[in-house]
Amino acid sequence: MKDPLAGREPGRALPRDARVFVAGSSGLVGSAVVRHLRGAGFTDVVGVRSA
Repeated sequence: MKDPLAGREPGRALPRDARVFVAGSSGLVGSAVVRHLRGAGFTDVVGVRSA
């Protein structure tokens, strides 16, 4: 898999197709972060749900 951040300069925005991992995505704050990222146009937001 190609690293979408390879060669990225510090201070530049993440591309909207970059994979973003949100720890605690099922909690109060994590779910709000996921909603915000998806609303901002990020298409590959990843989180882990506990069993």
